[in-house]
Amino acid sequence: MIKIKSMKYLILFIVLSSFCQNKIDGQRIIKYSDKNFNYLLALDTSYDSNLDSTIKSITIQDLKTKKVVQKIIIEENEFKRAGNGGFIIEDMNFDGYNDFRLCSIRGNHATAYYYWIYNQSLKKFSRDTLMEVISSPYFDQKKKRIEVGWHVSGTFGSETYKWVNKKVVCIFQKEDSPIYYRDDEANNTDDDGNRKAKFRIITINKLVNDKLKEVFRKEYTEKEYANLDYKSLPQPD
Repeated sequence: MIKIKSMKYLILFIVLSSFCQNKIDGQRIIKYSDKNFNYLLALDTSYDSNLDSTIKSITIQDLKTKKVVQKIIIEENEFKRAGNGGFIIEDMNFDGYNDFRLCSIRGNHATAYYYWIYNQSLKKFSRDTLMEVISSPYFDQKKKRIEVGWHVSGTFGSETYKWVNKKVVCIFQKEDSPIYYRDDEANNTDDDGNRKAKFRIITINKLVNDKLKEVFRKEYTEKEYANLDYKSLPQPD
């Protein structure tokens, strides 16, 4: 009887020790899966605010054998702040294999990422730092290109990227920016007192001989801009 009680206390001690260790480590595991791998994200929950919780590492496990094939230590990130966009698995280089990305910075209008591309020869994921200039991307699987849209202080823009020789390259840029009335000009504000645009300027750059070159630039009055047919403008190839 004494031995049985001692064994119970020992088991209880081990369980409590394990619980305390997990609490001290301040981590819990979040699992994502696709048809080939489990992605085990170690979430550091030791911060005061849950929104500040960050991913410390990603362990990649073979879905069938359950063996660990790779472990990646992660730099500073804002996984929790990005919500459903914190970690995304999809084919980002259009080769038929899933890749993944993790939110590095969650801004007011855009989300920056760390990117990992699956390397078929190594059977592992390799970080692609060149892609990190791309924020809030949309991967068009049919056209096999990456679309990005943005806006800052009344200026709107878009970019299109394609994979060229296993590197992501910007092939198209469009910027739609205002020229505002001066303060001493009539009709310089709207009914709410906000500044009004005197003209809108649309500028388009395209990749020509491996360099982005301006191929279109035009000013539009307010009336012309309201009736603008965007399909008539140069488009990505």
